[in-house]
Amino acid sequence: MSVRILHDSEEHMSCLYCSTTGWAFGKIFNENEDPNEFLMWLENNCGIDPRRFTDKEFERKFYEWEWEIDEEFRNNFPNFWENYEKRQ
Repeated sequence: MSVRILHDSEEHMSCLYCSTTGWAFGKIFNENEDPNEFLMWLENNCGIDPRRFTDKEFERKFYEWEWEIDEEFRNNFPNFWENYEKRQ
């Protein structure tokens, strides 16, 4: 089976779930975040099934993706990685 995307059109949010187990995992994507793009980025940059990530690993991969694709995010949070590492 595979990773699928569940959309809530009323709340304009999405999440990932495993079609084998029926369990959702990872973060909730808001309307400005495309879970399909994130999954493609993961495949191209990690080659690992996202269901294998721990919550912390998934969070880090999400922020790596956001940092890479979102110039506004980089400009608003120039010290993001330094602060992120301190929280871990």
